[in-house]
Amino acid sequence: MIEEILLRLGGFALVVGLPLAFWRRLKRDVAELDDEVADMRSVPLVRLVDITSDDVVRVVGRVAPEDALVTSPLSGQRCVAYEIALFLYGDHLPLVTGGDATAFYLEDAGVRALVLPPYPIVVLSDRVNRVSGPDELPAAFQEWLEEAHASDDWRREKKLRCVERRIDPGDLIALVGLCSREIDADGAGGGYRDAPSRLVFETAEGAPLSLSDDKSLLSPAAGAPDGKSVGG
Repeated sequence: MIEEILLRLGGFALVVGLPLAFWRRLKRDVAELDDEVADMRSVPLVRLVDITSDDVVRVVGRVAPEDALVTSPLSGQRCVAYEIALFLYGDHLPLVTGGDATAFYLEDAGVRALVLPPYPIVVLSDRVNRVSGPDELPAAFQEWLEEAHASDDWRREKKLRCVERRIDPGDLIALVGLCSREIDADGAGGGYRDAPSRLVFETAEGAPLSLSDDKSLLSPAAGAPDGKSVGG
């Protein structure tokens, strides 16, 4: 089973560096995004409570913070992950892109799994998509652009388009990736045999973590076991 699923995910490029990952994701066209969602949908959907061995699975759950949140310089929102991009008005390729992410928990029916960055494959809906002049951009975003972009040519443009995609605490998302059970060093317990364990998702060679808020992956019709809703 795991070999078959890894083969399905073979079309995903494993990108470890966050800046490059954000650049590649924000350059994708609609067809590529649809293909990535279809690939995620092809992986069996399971409940966290039913995971008993290491395997590539698809799960749906609510996002809960694990560590300090990151803050988007565009919206000022605190979140577990964000992508931002600045476009020249009318262009389809971004002038500058970036983002940040932190670890978080995915929760479903009282069971939680730790999700560790990086997240090479992300298909998210826009939270911000607006057109404005350079001087109308948020001050924090302008400061970020000065640090992230070697040129200030964007300041000479009359119109710019800003895009932000992010994952907030409480969001319902789908996740595809390799899940393993590890000893929970922070949990209470005695010896090794009775030490508590936890589920962990993280990118592995040939199996990049894939996250999405696409509605077709979140509904019971998307393949919930026994027709039950998940992530509620």
